[in-house]
Amino acid sequence: MFWTIAFDVVVVALLLYRQRRIRGVPRTLRLRMPIFLGVIGLIEVLAYTGGHHVSTSGLWLVLGFTVVGAGVLGFVRALTVQIWESNHWIVRQATGLTMMLWVLSLVLHLATGIGAGQGTANLETASFLLYVALTLGAQAYVVHVRAAPLWRALGPEAGRPLQFTFGNGQAGAGTFFTGFAGFGGDGGSFGNSPQHDPTIIDAEVVEDEDPTELR
Repeated sequence: MFWTIAFDVVVVALLLYRQRRIRGVPRTLRLRMPIFLGVIGLIEVLAYTGGHHVSTSGLWLVLGFTVVGAGVLGFVRALTVQIWESNHWIVRQATGLTMMLWVLSLVLHLATGIGAGQGTANLETASFLLYVALTLGAQAYVVHVRAAPLWRALGPEAGRPLQFTFGNGQAGAGTFFTGFAGFGGDGGSFGNSPQHDPTIIDAEVVEDEDPTELR
């Protein structure tokens, strides 16, 4: 159980860190990260219930809170995410309110066991990663829906693949700078807000539901 909790904490810490990064919103919805985490979370739940006594009512109560809470709070958080256009891409970044809602949603899930009584046998802790996967997926879906009109306004030519070159820049020596195919590769950096010059970006490719993470 200790290693399960430690793994979950590391995953959530990295997830929250990435929420504050400026990242691209793909034209098509990609949920690889929520699915990956959800599979691991489901395995953790099955392994825990196989070795601990959990009442049927407690099981359904925690799972019900997990699904409903993940969906509702994921939807609310997604409405607080900042979305804008930069260099022919739609990008997003979690706001301070988004981060506060993330913390609140995680705390509320862990608190479900207190309200459910002893019948849950700490199932809320074992289902923590499953909850994270579900609420992350709900947030990603709503962000995708919000970004869709912006993508349509940019037209079909926007969002072309990134072209990488290696050189020095604002982030220091050895930074990867990219230009978008068809739009040139000169200019500044996204930086940490929409007001920065968007003609050059410092980017790294991440293989999950957000293929482009923009620093």
